[in-house]
Amino acid sequence: MQGVKKFLKKNSLRKLFWLAIFFSPLAFSELSEMYVFDSSEKKIQFEEITHEIRCLVCQNQNLADSNAPLANDLRLVIYRRIKQGESVDQVKNYLVSRYGEFISFKPAFSRITFCLWLSPFILLLVILLILLLKIKKFDTRISSS
Repeated sequence: MQGVKKFLKKNSLRKLFWLAIFFSPLAFSELSEMYVFDSSEKKIQFEEITHEIRCLVCQNQNLADSNAPLANDLRLVIYRRIKQGESVDQVKNYLVSRYGEFISFKPAFSRITFCLWLSPFILLLVILLILLLKIKKFDTRISSS
């Protein structure tokens, strides 16, 4: 009885191994392979948009890498709009108008995103100012002693 259990266990592991080997190429297939395009230009446009648009469900993941149901829906919307002949900018503008600037990994420079774009530079200036004040204070301490 013990020998039969060991044989079945060994065979099931072997079967599982071969199933994993057989189905592994499917896991690495590209998303754009799932959609049929008229030209390679439209395929490139689709890939560009899906890499620049954020998945609204996942944290810091683009639509190309996400497996969320909402990401699948958004990819289908993008596919249909590109198939209809819309440009990359038209598709992006549609998505931004529908979901807001947050959906874009590269938001446009506007009044709304003003702080977002300038905050790193302002922070750098504040840090440099603090550093200069500290150095000046340190120099005055050394010269007074």
